[in-house]
Amino acid sequence: MSDDSMGSILEFTENLKDAEAPKALGNIDVPGEITGATSGLSKSSGRKQVDVVFRIKPEDFPVDYEDAASFADGKTVHFYLSGMDDKVSRFRMRKFCESIGAKLGAKIDVNDWIGKSAMLSLGADEFEGVDRERILRVSSL
Repeated sequence: MSDDSMGSILEFTENLKDAEAPKALGNIDVPGEITGATSGLSKSSGRKQVDVVFRIKPEDFPVDYEDAASFADGKTVHFYLSGMDDKVSRFRMRKFCESIGAKLGAKIDVNDWIGKSAMLSLGADEFEGVDRERILRVSSL
């Protein structure tokens, strides 16, 4: 049984035919805090990966960011990191862990990353015809 206490009608403050996509933050370096990290399998390749969720605080937006009011709680950006046990993936995992100040070892718990911060180098990425943020590099603060 579904909860239909909201009913079937959705009401918006503006007509959807006038809705525009939010602007991406652009090519900037900005601090971000990890709010989630989940290991799983890539939907496209079927390989092990970690989906790392970074939150960029509104006070770290560029001063001229025109859509800041739409993101009062900050913006969320995903970073996908290989979890495969091969030379390249192990090296990239090491560099990522060093960047966020996480413990290194043969076994890591990605939940330990939550609350850690890093400097994110952002670039624009197009998804379904809309520009959005893409993390190009993660480095130490």
